[in-house]
Amino acid sequence: MAKRTIKKAQVDTRAKLLESFDTFIAEKDARNLSKKTLHNYEQSFNFFTRYHSFDEDTLLEQITESDIYKWVSHLKKDDVKPTSINHYLRDLRTFFNWAAAKEYCNPIEIKEIEGQEEALKLYTDDEIKRLLEKPSRDAEYVEWRTYAMISLMAASAARVDTTLNMKVGDIDFVEKSIYFNKTKNKKINHLPLSGALESVLKEYIKLFRDNGKDPDLYLFARVDDTKLTYNAARLAYKRYCENRGVERYNLHGWRHNFSKNYINENGNPMKLMQILDHSSMNMTRRYVKLFTQDLKTDFDDLSLLDNVKKGTSRKKTIRKAK
Repeated sequence: MAKRTIKKAQVDTRAKLLESFDTFIAEKDARNLSKKTLHNYEQSFNFFTRYHSFDEDTLLEQITESDIYKWVSHLKKDDVKPTSINHYLRDLRTFFNWAAAKEYCNPIEIKEIEGQEEALKLYTDDEIKRLLEKPSRDAEYVEWRTYAMISLMAASAARVDTTLNMKVGDIDFVEKSIYFNKTKNKKINHLPLSGALESVLKEYIKLFRDNGKDPDLYLFARVDDTKLTYNAARLAYKRYCENRGVERYNLHGWRHNFSKNYINENGNPMKLMQILDHSSMNMTRRYVKLFTQDLKTDFDDLSLLDNVKKGTSRKKTIRKAK
């Protein structure tokens, strides 16, 4: 039987690298990807092209896997963390896969590098207590806004971008539900409104969000009621942490702390996946793996050796008593 020959795609040898990337970004923007995602694509692409000094005349078909390897070696020599390198590589892979699908170039295999898994940065119990302490009644709006915002994140594990897109009407005090309408996965997600969070948000909305009369107001807005940007929220949070004697100021850390607490309280991993709005169990499993490393709790009671030894000791005690 004659062998079938698979013809390579007839790539567009005129496709230019920078022009193609602009088209890629425009298409992703039209598909309503978040500004942060678009920024990440652009940042990773710029790091790559600037290292190689690619310009407007560089053709896509000229890019090879060797160019990727050389760039990665440069990043490693500059002590860039493996997690950051893999982040850049995933962004590049998305672009080159798109370009290959458009037949602008042949497929380029981009593999992530292996590296030591890093421990997630978590807040201590003392830091959490200080950060979630209620502001005084006469505290400024920005302090109350930050307090209410991290209270919501601590209670729901919401992402920062999702939180910043929330409107007052997304909190349903009657049904006791929180609605997340702008999520990373583009799907509406809703969670129960816990009693503690209900109390925080009711007071905050009464004091600073016109008592909830306008459901279209941003829940955590700028002073002029316009949408709060990520950078503005991060800077405000940094000052908030400094004022409370906490050195770390990672807003995303609230998702990690929520996950640790949920897992240590024997929460259901499938439910955690839904709460965290993960598209698959892969990332959720990572949380479970990381946070079940807290093995000291009841370890002696669960250890085979300790149970055997305890049983032997107990028998000896019983014999002595006789």
